Amino acid sequence: MRILIFLFFISVSITKAHANLVLSEVLNKPEDLEQAFLFVEQEKDNKVNEAIYALEVLKKVYPENLEIKIKLFYLYEKTQNETELKKLLNELKEFKNVPSYIANKINEIIVSENKSEKETLQISNNNSKEIKYSEILNNPTDLELNLRFAKEQESLGNYKTVIATLERLSDLYSENLDLKLYLLSISLKIDSKERTKAIIDEIKQSEKLTADIREQLNSLTQTLENQKKPRDENDWIRYVDFGVNLAEENNVNTVSNSKTLYISDSLSNYAADTIYEDSYSDIFIRTGAFKKLSDTSNLSLSLGKNVTRQNRDKNKENDLDSLFVNYNKQFNKNYTSAFFSMNNNNFVNDAENVIYNVTLENRYLTKPNQNLLVSSNMGITDYRTDTTFSSADNKNNTYYGLATGYEYFLSNTNNIKFKLGINQYNAKLDSYGYENNFYTISNSGKIGFLNYTISHSNNSNKYDKSDTFVKSDTVRDDEIVTNSVTLSGNLEDLIKNKYIKNVFYNLSYSDIESSSNILNYDYDKEIIKFGLTKRMMFWRKYWL
Repeated sequence: MRILIFLFFISVSITKAHANLVLSEVLNKPEDLEQAFLFVEQEKDNKVNEAIYALEVLKKVYPENLEIKIKLFYLYEKTQNETELKKLLNELKEFKNVPSYIANKINEIIVSENKSEKETLQISNNNSKEIKYSEILNNPTDLELNLRFAKEQESLGNYKTVIATLERLSDLYSENLDLKLYLLSISLKIDSKERTKAIIDEIKQSEKLTADIREQLNSLTQTLENQKKPRDENDWIRYVDFGVNLAEENNVNTVSNSKTLYISDSLSNYAADTIYEDSYSDIFIRTGAFKKLSDTSNLSLSLGKNVTRQNRDKNKENDLDSLFVNYNKQFNKNYTSAFFSMNNNNFVNDAENVIYNVTLENRYLTKPNQNLLVSSNMGITDYRTDTTFSSADNKNNTYYGLATGYEYFLSNTNNIKFKLGINQYNAKLDSYGYENNFYTISNSGKIGFLNYTISHSNNSNKYDKSDTFVKSDTVRDDEIVTNSVTLSGNLEDLIKNKYIKNVFYNLSYSDIESSSNILNYDYDKEIIKFGLTKRMMFWRKYWL
């Protein structure tokens, strides 16, 4: 039955492999530009507005990335979005080595703007009379004409032209307080806080300033000071996660299928009070941060605390302290990642240990939808001895491993991944050391707002020496097969409640079958888990 369920999920994933593409994968992983560009390429004909939106988001994240701007230019041109096209061309003027076609467009708009300002600018006044820019040039000191021109420009939203006109008039009529107040009102709409404050300071120098206006200016200055500074794209993005995981396991103590075990070469039965099924909870808090170091690199880290408690048995109860650091760098077709983790396990009824791990991984883009994976890892497991667990340090080990894999994207939201590798564990006591060979195949995707992952893994563990406390004449050899299905997503998408923000759910089922040449380790178990996580985001100003 378990196999049938697993095959059903596989069939569903294959059926949905070519489901409509969505933006969420791009927006949730903006650092993966290769994936984002693939999405744009796929949607530029069918869902061009979604492709444009994705690029607009990426442009905010990577304001200096020329490739994003160029792709966005061609889509604006395709949709005939002249307004955004002109804005983008003005941004592209600051870049070198733009394609010749775009360079020509930039020159055209420069000429057009110059002509518009100096020769052909025509605006209707309140009497519907056209005002040519030549009239302004011929009558630069005509206060009435220039003010009328400024008002007409304001009505059209040409605020930069209004400011330029008012600044010129303010210089000519330095004692005219109304001109300066008019300039201030326009500056509040489009200018920087610093320039607006400079205008306020200038107005305060006027001899015609009334007490009432001065009070209003002081109030306005205070308001500007209290305004939040826009977040720099390179600021740290910080978060705190609160969550709980609930689990149900039908063989919590990995009791053998034969219900017997070897103890010092003697075949024995399990204790009468051995617990089979049990439930447990994991309550956690995690704080982390993400920083974009450049257009091609980023850094993330997190600190966490997990408290695991069981309902009946106590073997898995643990207070876990964790540290995680991740650095990513993209160059050419390579996406390289470095990981460091530390897990400090404070078991209630078992020996405490600390696990350190370093992993290096590189993904190479062979084609727009295919990656080759190569990784290496090494680590240390350090057990603490005490009066209760005096020989726990016999399990101390160092380990290292290599792995390779292949990743194929059926669509922007659906991929198949295969990975195989080897790990060597060298323990203080040889009977705890072993060689691990493994492979994993998985399919991850999205159906509507639901994320899913289906995976199959096989681990073969060959131990270095027999364990005299179990069976002295047999060197342990295990094979562990795990099939799992995981569903996850944003709870808001399910419940449709505006008060539920950044609450994520996770539901998983795992079927584990272990076969061994020593019956102690011949067992089956099933685990069902459900978790909820609430994320709170913080910016620099509000972080300790």
